[in-house]
Amino acid sequence: MRGVTLIVLALAGCNQAFQLDETILADADTRPDLDHDGIADVEDPCIAPAADLDEDLDHDGIPNGMDACPITPKPSNMDPDGDGDGIPDSCDQFMTLPGDQQRCMMRWLDPTLTTTLWHARDNEREFAVARGYIIGFAGKDTEPMTSIVATERVVPDSGTSVIEVHAGVLASPFKFRVWVSAGPTPSTSDAYCEVAGSSAGTMLSLVGVSPSTQAMGPPAAVDAASLGFRVVVQPGKSGNNVICAAGVETVPLLTAGHLDGPLGGLGFATPLGASAITALVFYHRDDQPDI
Repeated sequence: MRGVTLIVLALAGCNQAFQLDETILADADTRPDLDHDGIADVEDPCIAPAADLDEDLDHDGIPNGMDACPITPKPSNMDPDGDGDGIPDSCDQFMTLPGDQQRCMMRWLDPTLTTTLWHARDNEREFAVARGYIIGFAGKDTEPMTSIVATERVVPDSGTSVIEVHAGVLASPFKFRVWVSAGPTPSTSDAYCEVAGSSAGTMLSLVGVSPSTQAMGPPAAVDAASLGFRVVVQPGKSGNNVICAAGVETVPLLTAGHLDGPLGGLGFATPLGASAITALVFYHRDDQPDI
């Protein structure tokens, strides 16, 4: 009997040689898993390849996936951490409340995964995908914008989420948009933060929420400028509270409002000019502090 057992086990590994169908275990999870981490995309808190997490973007000696502030150009353990939750004050939206944790870091280092997880909306232009960034080019306001929206849920439905978006614009005038709620087809229910800059001034708008709000800043640089977005999404009794903060170079702008109904997908757009996104950092906390 022992010899028979060995023969059966050997046959189980020879499907191709014997032209048999692939062996699938009864409890195997066959749902899509884009980053091949063993967690189905619908349940994965971080759909990102190992390369995104293993890289050290800020060159502080700590891999992105283990770095509480993966964009900060100095060791995170040297920054003040007022609430002791492991997230330094420099990247902690809730500096006096413990409980924040880094949830995910996306760096676009696997173009195949990027083009599978993110798509342009219907009748809009595709972002160009490169290793380490995505870039959108757009013409006039009257032309279709360039867009990209996640096809899987990357922002959870419960708890409070903070999304850090690190991007840059190549020239002025420009418009760069972060959708906090969007679908594959443009809709009047879309909600977004948008920063628009020109020699006349800079404006941050929060649209699709109640109330729609704006914040004004000084003129944007004519040449390339760096953008930093921080979006806070907090489930409420009848929708989501949303805060958008944007910095164009060193000028901070802030807007806030309430989004009625369920949250859609996360996405980005370039309605005017050219903009490149280099990194996304997601933070999460299970409670819902007042914001």
